[in-house]
Amino acid sequence: MIFKGQTITLSLDTGRDLTGWEGFILYKKSNGIHGEWLATITGDTVSYDIAEGDIDIAGVWHVQAKATLGTEREYGKLTVVEFRTHL
Repeated sequence: MIFKGQTITLSLDTGRDLTGWEGFILYKKSNGIHGEWLATITGDTVSYDIAEGDIDIAGVWHVQAKATLGTEREYGKLTVVEFRTHL
């Protein structure tokens, strides 16, 4: 279980070695607002260290790995993450 305000590392496996590419994690919050975080790529994993304040709304979020190399784009699978609030 992941809570709003918690600091964790979000890692998404892409199934393809993306060494040398620039990584991002795209997100769509439960309220429909979307954006992206600059991420780190290690082999086939795209990771982002979620900082305090990044998860500012509870609910179901959609996240997806994205990698770019010049004009090339690669996307990972769409993943659903639920962020909860403490009682």
